[in-house]
Amino acid sequence: MDFSIPITRTIHLIGFSMAFGGTLTSFILSIKATRQKEASHGAFIASHFVAAPGLIILLLTGLASSVLFGFAQFKYAGYMHAKMALVALTLCFMWMDIRGQAIIRRSFQQSAEKTALRKGLMQRRIGGLCTLLCLGAIVILMEFKPF
Repeated sequence: MDFSIPITRTIHLIGFSMAFGGTLTSFILSIKATRQKEASHGAFIASHFVAAPGLIILLLTGLASSVLFGFAQFKYAGYMHAKMALVALTLCFMWMDIRGQAIIRRSFQQSAEKTALRKGLMQRRIGGLCTLLCLGAIVILMEFKPF
């Protein structure tokens, strides 16, 4: 059991790196997506095959860590509860980002009007930016443990 805690932390950090890197790549490519269909495809791959699995790894290893510690890190630690709220927000914003990608892909396939494309791009940009901000806030909470 003593050996499993460093392993879960290491895998947790790998999952965080995947989630943050995939979301950042997707966000940057979504800014270019107004001009290029390929940028939208690259953002799709970054979100679905890098960021989303990274978030799943984060959730599973976070739960495993909590079980290994017996949920002791939640006692008298308000920052952990704030972190859990930010994790829930991150999931919502990542869903918003992926939903925006679905709108964009449908508008490319159906040659739909520009309003659907704009709506999808706006959803992706807002969802991606908010996901990055939530992940950054989680890092700040875990580093400084303000409350």
